[in-house]
Amino acid sequence: MANVSLDFHVAIAILAPQSLYSAKLYLVALLGTVSSSRYWRLPSST
Repeated sequence: MANVSLDFHVAIAILAPQSLYSAKLYLVALLGTVSSSRYWRLPSST
């Protein structure tokens, strides 16, 4: 059981940074879509 809990903590230590990295990518993609939507709205407003 000790090995299982150790593997569980190791899995968390490995997956946690990946989830944070994917969250950062999601925020960057969200900001990118917002900025691109602003660029798309500029020609339509003019």
